[in-house]
Amino acid sequence: MGGVVSYMNRRLKAMIPQEIEVSYEEFLEIDKTYKVQPDLVICDKKGLEEQNYKGVPTLVVEVLSPSTASNDYIKKMVSFQSQ
Repeated sequence: MGGVVSYMNRRLKAMIPQEIEVSYEEFLEIDKTYKVQPDLVICDKKGLEEQNYKGVPTLVVEVLSPSTASNDYIKKMVSFQSQ
């Protein structure tokens, strides 16, 4: 799984403008008490704070696997949609 995300991260960073951030280490702050960490986030750099992003990212990517599908597809997706 990590290989897919790492490959996507490298390819996207090579293609997008510098004011756009591609990261697989950022946490998205849904609210003050809840953060999620998607597999890949594409966002503007204005909302970055250390390893958190505040705001609505341009794109969130979750790579599903049988072991994480329930959490990624249900819990995280509901959180992303609430933004």
